[in-house]
Amino acid sequence: MDRELARTENRLSVGGIKLSPELVLFKYSRRIHQPCALLSALRTLSRQQINIFFLSQSLYAEKSSVTTNFCTLPEYTDTTLAALTGMKPAGKNITTHSTVGALSIYPHKHNFSLLGKVLSTLVGDGLPINGLCTSVSALSILTDFSQYDAALSALAKVLDLPDNHSPFRQEFRIRQISP
Repeated sequence: MDRELARTENRLSVGGIKLSPELVLFKYSRRIHQPCALLSALRTLSRQQINIFFLSQSLYAEKSSVTTNFCTLPEYTDTTLAALTGMKPAGKNITTHSTVGALSIYPHKHNFSLLGKVLSTLVGDGLPINGLCTSVSALSILTDFSQYDAALSALAKVLDLPDNHSPFRQEFRIRQISP
């Protein structure tokens, strides 16, 4: 069998990979039957034009709990914590993890083998996975920001990028302002 064909069969083609800037991960946990107080905090962040880069929610039936994870830029940590601690009922079940980043793979085209291959590759190389979410257009994985280069090296073993893929990191930062 042709070596190039064998190499391609074991690899998956994707449209691109993007790396977010450094982020802070916030985790809000509550009991299943307890009302979610997070909506008011998220509205506060929205009014202050603080972007949420990652948002996911997990239900743990065996623990009867729900955990919501989301990320903002580090410069908004104090503002975000203030919004979270001001929640009613009080948001005492909040933890933070600084210096994470969202590694997004585009497009994954509903390819479940991609999910398995990416996760097994990252875990096999000892890279942390702090969160995961998927949409129609992207598979996003939270990992330690300092591990981006190691994650890209690991993924290069199993993924093929197009020759003309865009840069991994955003080259400039956009901030929305009110008119």
